[in-house]
Amino acid sequence: MDALQKKFLDLQEAIQSNMTEISNAKDALELQREDSLMRIKVERRLLEEEKSQMTEVMKFQTKIKLDVGGYKYTTSLATLTSIPDSMLGAMFSGRFPLEADESDGSFFVDRDGSLFKHVLNYMRDPVSFDAPMDREVARDLMREAKYFGLQGLSNLLEDPCYFFKKSSTHLKFSAPEVLDGAMDFV
Repeated sequence: MDALQKKFLDLQEAIQSNMTEISNAKDALELQREDSLMRIKVERRLLEEEKSQMTEVMKFQTKIKLDVGGYKYTTSLATLTSIPDSMLGAMFSGRFPLEADESDGSFFVDRDGSLFKHVLNYMRDPVSFDAPMDREVARDLMREAKYFGLQGLSNLLEDPCYFFKKSSTHLKFSAPEVLDGAMDFV
């Protein structure tokens, strides 16, 4: 009977050990659940705050006035937020407080106002944007593109083939003799 009693006590001890492990695992899961619930509450609160801020953005008139380096521009909120990961996209997303000039309701941006028209045109339609051919203007526009976080515009202006492609589509031959004999080499 001693061997049977020993097995019974060993089995009882193993069961007790497993029960302790299960209880500890249950406690750990409960802590994880409480931690997850707390994170969800925090995320929900942050989401509600952002939603509230976005509601404030919707109070913006769809027409936005900008004063860029002394140049006055009027554009839409949709244009300014069309590239969300850009500086202007973030600036007008509603996540940051903005103050309009009390005298004319414009938002001031301390950049080169003469180049900003190209920035806006790119944001309005990046696919068919026509970059300026003047290399000095293009160089200055590249600086603006990088400042405003317009990666697509930067890539376009950095493409060494872009200006060649653009200029070659505008080549004109005024006299037929310019082409005379051109096919002899083909």
